[in-house]
Amino acid sequence: MTKSVNSEEFQKYLHEQIPLSKAMELSVKSLSLDEVVLGAAFTANRNHKGTVFGGSLAAISTLSCWSLIYMKLSQVSGSYEIVVTQSNISYKRPVKEEIKAICRSNQQDSWDFLFSSLQKKGKGRIKLEAYIGNPDQPSVYFEGTFAVLRQER
Repeated sequence: MTKSVNSEEFQKYLHEQIPLSKAMELSVKSLSLDEVVLGAAFTANRNHKGTVFGGSLAAISTLSCWSLIYMKLSQVSGSYEIVVTQSNISYKRPVKEEIKAICRSNQQDSWDFLFSSLQKKGKGRIKLEAYIGNPDQPSVYFEGTFAVLRQER
């Protein structure tokens, strides 16, 4: 049993379930099984230096990866909890415009391992990356490990 997820519904879900996303004026730019692109308004996330607040950059990067996992899990039966367990972020240069965080699904063997673990043990982990800015020279680079736990009904 799989569920279809569209950008508008998912944005509403994020705003309801993770109130910080609404305060950040987060928007879902694109949503697929291969890539999630989230945006957030500069004005809602700026700091006293006229750049985007580092905490906002960390939050949207984490949410982009969390969202990609959510999309992948929407294709399998069951109910799951997604939790970030570890993250590392590098701020390469200031962000002075609307934020656009991108997480891509380019590690099929990692996804296969996650789904195999979920099937066998009811839990698993996956490491994902996100970036803000140009993919070749990102302003922000994020790497996070996420735990996925099957929820019993």
